[in-house]
Amino acid sequence: LIFYSYRPNNSSKKRRIVAIYAVLHHNSCMDCFLQPIGNDDSDLAALNRHISRDFPANEQLPPFILKRMFRKKLLCADYLSDGRQQYAYIIYHIVEACNTAHVLYFAIMPQYRGSGYGTRTLNMFKSAHEGVSVMLEVEEPESARDGAEKQTRLRRISFYGRCGFNLADGVRMQLFSMRMLIMATEPLPGQEVKERYVNVYR
Repeated sequence: LIFYSYRPNNSSKKRRIVAIYAVLHHNSCMDCFLQPIGNDDSDLAALNRHISRDFPANEQLPPFILKRMFRKKLLCADYLSDGRQQYAYIIYHIVEACNTAHVLYFAIMPQYRGSGYGTRTLNMFKSAHEGVSVMLEVEEPESARDGAEKQTRLRRISFYGRCGFNLADGVRMQLFSMRMLIMATEPLPGQEVKERYVNVYR
């Protein structure tokens, strides 16, 4: 059941209903699991729509490259799902040469953000890849365009920190025309991080 107070001419009522539903469903969604995403055309088209919605244009891989990488099994992807609804998605690359799972894209569906699904997805992903170092990139706060963007980047780093990721000391890289920092689930010396990234982007 969903309860809300009715206020005439309140344009935010629908958004409040969705937010309340998301919180209630989060509390009852104990059967979520990581659902592998297929690589047929419809699966990849849906994934491209999500990426286009959730990431800036300069961070998006062209659809034909994404499709090629999935078809060659260079990329994998999972939804956080309860079998009825998808709450989040994560796209990653397993690099066996350095025992690393490299996360390219990770996002929560807009209507479920702020309800704990991000933490749940990452915790389940780490458990599914136990014994593997999970690595990802975050935007460098110091190169943000303004104070608001800097705070957004700092919050993102803090979120990953709460999920068990550590910033790699002294490692910065240029990716998608932006300066990025590296975070990993195990503390790694900067030189080892650099060596792993040679394997990731080989």
